[in-house]
Amino acid sequence: MTDKFDDQVKKLLNMRKKVDDAKAKVSRLEGQVDSARTRMKKEHGVDAVEAAVVERVWDAVDEGRVMK
Repeated sequence: MTDKFDDQVKKLLNMRKKVDDAKAKVSRLEGQVDSARTRMKKEHGVDAVEAAVVERVWDAVDEGRVMK
């Protein structure tokens, strides 16, 4: 009984680590998007920014760097 409980605890801790890692990755990506958005606004104006951000996000999804 104790072994099953220990295994479940290990699985939950591993899941929690994966979630924390994913949150960190999302945070980094949000930072990259904000930086790109700021840079694009300075260079090209607001409309071009939204189009470029959407295109960049979908490129990341297509390349498998981000899950849908």
